Amino acid sequence: MTALLQDQPIVQQAYGQYQQFNRDEKMRALDEAHQRFLNDQASDIAEARNNGKSERNIEIARSMRNDGVDLHVISKYTGLSSVEIERLS
Repeated sequence: MTALLQDQPIVQQAYGQYQQFNRDEKMRALDEAHQRFLNDQASDIAEARNNGKSERNIEIARSMRNDGVDLHVISKYTGLSSVEIERLS
């Protein structure tokens, strides 16, 4: 690391700030809380997207079922099980 710092004043400055940040318990705690928040937010967004896809697949399966499409075909294209599809009627 010292070889990198030797000829790069900006890298030296950034490394100094990084070290200072790591010594500050409050800043580290805030950073950890922020990272947890971002992870939770990403999980919530992913879950919402999956639920949206699931609801859309249910609507599609219901329409296909009403049109008389075979259960195996509906299952193949929606990812729903035959039991789930039969419950839609």
